[in-house]
Amino acid sequence: MAYTNQNGCLFPNRTIRHMFKLDPNKPISDSQLEQLIHSGTDGFVVGGSDGVSEQKVEALYRRIQHTSLPLCYEMTQADAFVFGFDFYFIPIVLNTTNLDWIGQRHVQALQIYDSRLTWLPYETLPYLILNPNCKAAELTCAKTDLTIGEVLAYTQLSTEIFHIPLLYIEYSGVYGDLTLVKQIAIRHPNVHIFYGGGIVSREQAEEMGRYVQTVVVGNVIYQDFERALQTVGI
Repeated sequence: MAYTNQNGCLFPNRTIRHMFKLDPNKPISDSQLEQLIHSGTDGFVVGGSDGVSEQKVEALYRRIQHTSLPLCYEMTQADAFVFGFDFYFIPIVLNTTNLDWIGQRHVQALQIYDSRLTWLPYETLPYLILNPNCKAAELTCAKTDLTIGEVLAYTQLSTEIFHIPLLYIEYSGVYGDLTLVKQIAIRHPNVHIFYGGGIVSREQAEEMGRYVQTVVVGNVIYQDFERALQTVGI
């Protein structure tokens, strides 16, 4: 599924089924980065939950900028803005209990970057964070003990009321509830759904990929690099 946003084409003439997520705060060798670039993945997301800084993002970007694959930046820190990425995701957390993550941080960023955002390729990316034990849930004060009805209501709020055509289902570190992901996908067939969390094999990537447009693989890169490479090819 090639997604076109209001500001232009996000992934021109590409189908983005698999992406690696690179954390600027985690070490990775040049050799490993080259293997990821040539693995057959469809693109990269750069972002993390802690220790993200402008210097670290800039350093990682410079190491991968030579690839022709799409490079996306998940902007979670207003003071860690870096030019050059192909696309910028502006995260909001649907199930947060902290207004910082559904508006306040964005107001602060707009006061700094408003004139730049008018021409940058960006889109709001709503997150549902569903693993209570992950750093992202702790950082964003996410309410994770949700019923299926609550989850579907959050997705309806995002897609049908806010009219945002993207959704990121985040389980960060554990493999998610396939039944729940399937229900979200059935309910919103025209939304580009990203899934991230606990993917450590091609079988899992393929299983989750039956219901979402893009599978994002992150933690296993730093835990078991060879297994990360095996998630490609869905």
